[in-house]
Amino acid sequence: MYYLDVSLILPSNPNSVVSAVYLKKNIFQSVKQLFGEEGTKYTVDILKYNPEEHRFILRCTDDCYVRLRAALTVAGTYEGEPCNYLVHRATANLLSFSSDKGKDTIIFASKEDHATPSKVDLPQPEPSPGLLLSNGEINWNCPCLGGMATGPCGLEFREAFSCYHYSTAEPKGSDCYDAFKTMQTCMIQYPALYGKRGDSMDDLEDETDLMDDHKKNLESDNKVYELESDVKEVPDTPSIKKGIERTNVK
Repeated sequence: MYYLDVSLILPSNPNSVVSAVYLKKNIFQSVKQLFGEEGTKYTVDILKYNPEEHRFILRCTDDCYVRLRAALTVAGTYEGEPCNYLVHRATANLLSFSSDKGKDTIIFASKEDHATPSKVDLPQPEPSPGLLLSNGEINWNCPCLGGMATGPCGLEFREAFSCYHYSTAEPKGSDCYDAFKTMQTCMIQYPALYGKRGDSMDDLEDETDLMDDHKKNLESDNKVYELESDVKEVPDTPSIKKGIERTNVK
């Protein structure tokens, strides 16, 4: 285990009220922003917290220490305000925090604190928005895209996918050949990352699998909407009722 004596510095609002819950959340977000989902697998706890000084003791596992220090170094915001983390001291010996060093007051953490799990709980994570955001825009961070929206050919992929998504041509996406061709040309330059995609223009058909699934979802939504519209517009007649009854019997 490693223990870090840290202060949160808020230059624009030093007297801001900071809760331990949101402090820990901010630290986790900093680690995730720098190292992705891999960074959130490590255990980091706040053992002691002084809300008046925004000073606290962090506990982390050995394999997390380097990444945690890096995340604290590059962290730049806390709840939208500029911030930075000042690490006063870091050690593998918890008892070394029991003494005063110069002008800095070291917060003491007892053996009981070390043995007791952290009582700080993070808020429940917000639900994933899926492929489309609430404003109708494409969510490029959606796991359903398989990470294709990032990387050396991420821009080309976004152009091709956007063209397909907003295409009104029949069949859908038939006006996006050039965009897919550009994407394939890019992928050819990175065989170690994209494999053999793009060796020939026939591979364009393989790249449309993701688009086809997206098209099916859109068509399914459209069919439901059209069916509801038809039901509202068709008059209620005995012949229609008989047809519906026959369909239900089948």
